[in-house]
Amino acid sequence: MADITKSWKDLKEASANKRQRLADAFEALQFVRSVEELEVWIDEMEGLLSSEDHGRDLASVANLLRRHTALENDLVTRGTDVEQLKSQAQMFEKADHFMKNEIVDRFHNAMKRYVSLV
Repeated sequence: MADITKSWKDLKEASANKRQRLADAFEALQFVRSVEELEVWIDEMEGLLSSEDHGRDLASVANLLRRHTALENDLVTRGTDVEQLKSQAQMFEKADHFMKNEIVDRFHNAMKRYVSLV
């Protein structure tokens, strides 16, 4: 009977550990997905900023200025998202998450690209 009780206790512990590990993996997956979305947005912004179009007439220049203003506003808005991602990356690092190296590296690469836009 003691063996069964011990086995049951071990099974419950293993199950709890597995549940926690899955929860940790899910959090990491959500974070990585957010970083991927940021990287896609950065790709789009880099494409817009690398445009050689300077406008041909007053109307096209005015249109480019509107787009530039919208881009600046988008940069400010994304800044709060980047700050949230930064604090999440720090939390993963402090918690010694099993994916912390991948998470921190991925975030730092995206952050470098974001800073180059600003």
